[in-house]
Amino acid sequence: MATEWFKTKLATWLKITVSERLVYITCTCVTLMFVIIQWQSIPETYLWFINTQQHSLLWLFFFLLHLVGWFLLVLQVLLVDFGELVGVHQVYQYHNLLSPPLAKSARKLTEIYSHMRHPGAVLLTAMLWVHPLMTLDRVILACTLTSYVIGRHSFDQSHYEFAEKYFTTLYSEKGSRSSVRYEHVHSN
Repeated sequence: MATEWFKTKLATWLKITVSERLVYITCTCVTLMFVIIQWQSIPETYLWFINTQQHSLLWLFFFLLHLVGWFLLVLQVLLVDFGELVGVHQVYQYHNLLSPPLAKSARKLTEIYSHMRHPGAVLLTAMLWVHPLMTLDRVILACTLTSYVIGRHSFDQSHYEFAEKYFTTLYSEKGSRSSVRYEHVHSN
């Protein structure tokens, strides 16, 4: 569904061009849920095993590392325009006769999104590899996700510099507008 053929031919034929990203995300979620429900772990075969029951500091290290990782993953999702990422804004903008969400975005931001569309893939990959028990199924999943991240995500220094400047400006403007509204409400 992410191919150009689907986007141009099939989505047009099905008349879902505006909602094709939303349909794609929904189908991906349903497929991923099915895979998660049907997943069979292989605990007998493992690459490494670190006994954390006897070493409480080691257990705490892995626990805190994963806790921080999941926190940063949620934070990343909140920092990007999640509605645009999953396709809800495209449908909303279309039905309200507004321009597409990325039409107003900077060309460099659109370029960054084309290089790295999934905000948490690197963190999720790291959390898969840094675990006290690396079973065979986890190795397969970690290798697959690692090859995806290496093959599909291609950032250079200019992307990092632009993203830092863009999001710093974006959130400082949002913060100043909300504080102005807050002061206006309390002054009346």
